[in-house]
Amino acid sequence: MAYIGRDIQYGVLDKQSFTADSSTTAFTLDSGVKNAMSLLVCVGGVVQEPEVAYTASGTTLTFTSAPTTGDIVYAVYLGKELAASTGGRESITFQTGTGDGSNTTPITLSTAPANAQSLMVMLNGVTQVPVTDYTVSGTTLTFTTAPDSGMGILVYHLGKAAAIGTLADNSVTNPKIVTMDAAKLTGTLPSGMGVDSTSIDQTIASLGIHVAVADNKASFNLPGVFIDQFESDSGILTETDVDRNTSGEYVGSMSGTSGADAGGTSGSWTNSNTSHNIATTPTYGTGDDLGMDGASYNYNYISHSSGTETTTGEAMLVGDCRSSFTGVSATIAETTTGGNSEYYEFGLMTSVTFATTTNLTGMTSEGIYIAFGGNGKTIHIVKKTGTTETLLSSYTESWTSSQEISLARSGSTMYIQIDGVTVYTVGSSDFNSSAALKAVYAFGRGATARAFNDCAYRYNATALKGIVSGSDSATGTLISTASTAPSATTTASGVMVYENSSGTATLGTDLKAYFSADDGANWTEASSYGSTINFNGASKKMVKLGKTTGLTSGTQMKLKAEWANQASGTKETRLHGWAVNY
Repeated sequence: MAYIGRDIQYGVLDKQSFTADSSTTAFTLDSGVKNAMSLLVCVGGVVQEPEVAYTASGTTLTFTSAPTTGDIVYAVYLGKELAASTGGRESITFQTGTGDGSNTTPITLSTAPANAQSLMVMLNGVTQVPVTDYTVSGTTLTFTTAPDSGMGILVYHLGKAAAIGTLADNSVTNPKIVTMDAAKLTGTLPSGMGVDSTSIDQTIASLGIHVAVADNKASFNLPGVFIDQFESDSGILTETDVDRNTSGEYVGSMSGTSGADAGGTSGSWTNSNTSHNIATTPTYGTGDDLGMDGASYNYNYISHSSGTETTTGEAMLVGDCRSSFTGVSATIAETTTGGNSEYYEFGLMTSVTFATTTNLTGMTSEGIYIAFGGNGKTIHIVKKTGTTETLLSSYTESWTSSQEISLARSGSTMYIQIDGVTVYTVGSSDFNSSAALKAVYAFGRGATARAFNDCAYRYNATALKGIVSGSDSATGTLISTASTAPSATTTASGVMVYENSSGTATLGTDLKAYFSADDGANWTEASSYGSTINFNGASKKMVKLGKTTGLTSGTQMKLKAEWANQASGTKETRLHGWAVNY
C-alpha cells in the first residue's frame, strides 16, 4: 500500500464524499484548492486523472462526465498548505504515459524520487504496489511487467519537500504564545493536554480500507465493491445482540452502561440496635445518612417481609466515603473484617442473625459484604456462610476522588463498584443469587464519629448506580444490506477494520467474517484472515479477507460478522468497518 506524504509529515489528509446522481458534474469542496493536482479523486474505487476526468479551482470540483448514481465518490485533499510565517510547499505533481505492451520503462520521471514509496503509480486507475509492481532508480521507473498496449499510466510524485524556513532565535514574541507556561513546556506535556486522535484514526482507517479494496480488486479481479464504516445504519440489515456505537462508529456486542437510578423501590432502614442514624439530609441522590457516634457499636439492616425482591435491579449504595475519612490517621488492621478498633461493614445478605454489640464476623449470616478500617484505604470483599468467612479479594483505594461504594446484583452476578467502576464480580457460586437479599451495615467502635451520607437500598429497578445495564452479550451477529453484482458470482474477498478494546480477539474464533452471494440464504466463511496492519498503536487493526470461492451463485452480495467469547472488561472486540469485493 502507498503512504501518502510518508517522507514528510504534513498532518491529516482530509476526505470528502459526494453523492452521485448521473447528472451533476459540479460539486462544492469543503476547502479551497489550488488546482486538480491538489486532490486524489476516486469514482467507484477507480482513481481519476486530474485535468482529464476532472478539474478543480477554489471550492469547485468539476467532472468531465457526471458520476453514475450508486458509485462511491470521494476526494482526498493532498498537500494542504502548511501555515508558516515564511516559505510554502511545492504542489504535488503528476505525469502520464501510455504502455506499448513490451517496454517496462515507458515513462521517464521528471524528478528523481527517494524510493518507490515516494510515488503513487496507477495503471488504468488501479494502484500498483511499490517494489512489487515497480521499482525506481534515479529518474527511471521500471515495471515488473510491461504495461499493455494503450494502457494509461498515471504517476503522482509524493512527499515533496516542505520549505518552512528557519525562525530566528528569540523571534517569537509573547503575544504569539497563548497561555504557554510550565517552564515553556520543557519535558512532557502537562496532564490534560493530550490530542484526541479519534477523527485522525477514522480518516487513516478509511484510507486503509479503500487502498486494501483496490489491492483486492487488482489481485483477484473482483471489480464490485461494497464498503461500510458504520457512519450510519444505512448499510446494516440486522443486528442480533450487537449494536452500532454512534460516536465511536463501530459495532460490538459490549454496549452495556452503568446507569443512574431508575425505577424500582427504595427500602427503609430498620434498626436492630440503638439508632445512630443521622438526619435524612442526603447530599445527592436518594438515601439516608448513616453513622456512628464514636462511642458505641452500631449495626442496622433492611428487612422486607413482602418477598418482592428479584434477581434483577437490586443494589446497596454507600455514599460519600471520601468525606467520611478526611483527616483520619487511624491505621488499618489487615484482617478479613478490616480492623479491630474501628471498622465499617456493608453487605447484601440472604440471612442475618444479629448478636448484641458485635460486628458481622460474630453473626450467623450468609452473603457478601465489604469491610474496611478507620482510614478506609483497603477494601476487603468477604464471602460469609454461617460462621465461616472467606476473603475473596482486596482492593486498595486512594480515596483521593472516590465518593461511593456499591454492591449491586444483576441476574446471577454481584458487582462491587467504586464510583461506578467494577473492581470485582461475584458469581452465583459464592452467593445465593436467587434469594431475596437484605442490606446490612455494621459500625465498630471508634474515637471519632463517622457519617456515610446518602446510603440507600433499592430493588426491582431497571437501572441502578453501580449496576450494568444494556445489551452486553458474549455472542452477536451483524448482517449487511445487499449489494447487487452486475452478474452472478461465486467468489468474494474483503477487508475488516477491528479494535481490541479489551483483551485480544482471535480471528476465526472470537470474530468471524462470512460472504453470501444469494442474499443471505447461504453463507461461506472467509477462506483466510491475512496479516494485520495496526492503526492507533496496536489496538485497531486492518485485515484482508482471503479470496473465497464456492459461494452459492447469486447477484445479491452480503457480509456477516459473528462475535463469540465476549466479556465486559475482558474481551471486547469492536468492528469499525468492512468491505466486500465481488
